[in-house]
Amino acid sequence: MKKLLAVMLSLVMLAALGGCAKKLPKPEKPDIQGVNAELMNPITELTNIDEVNAAADAAIPRVPGAQDEGFCIIAGETMLGQYKFTLNGAEYTVRAGKTDKDITGVYTDGGTLTDGVGAVESVEPTAFSEGIWARWFNGETQYTLVSSNASPEAFAEVYENLAK
Repeated sequence: MKKLLAVMLSLVMLAALGGCAKKLPKPEKPDIQGVNAELMNPITELTNIDEVNAAADAAIPRVPGAQDEGFCIIAGETMLGQYKFTLNGAEYTVRAGKTDKDITGVYTDGGTLTDGVGAVESVEPTAFSEGIWARWFNGETQYTLVSSNASPEAFAEVYENLAK
């Protein structure tokens, strides 16, 4: 009798727990150039700039003397390539993608900054409360450079090397 009662109690508890578990529907998103866009974080770490450029169909150059380099792609509406590095103590992030939407990742006052858009020759770095950024196009590909701690002179030098 005790065994039967224990089995019944176990079944009731399992049924109650099973009723609490709710399966969430799986989002329907296609793979984007081999990257699984269903992931909550669509960032894929890569090992070098060549992989980034191939995935994003871009031409981000490596910065001579850069340290602590990181390479990744960000899957979304547009595949973005990202190159992070430190140079002379300042941290920089370069992004590239075939889009005209803002990819700087710079947000202030709840809105996206969109100053600084134009041809390579006409872009000037733009200061914002957390640093400096620039955005330019080379054909269909948009490039951005952001730093939260570079001096204006150091930023301008890195920018000039990237936007050639």
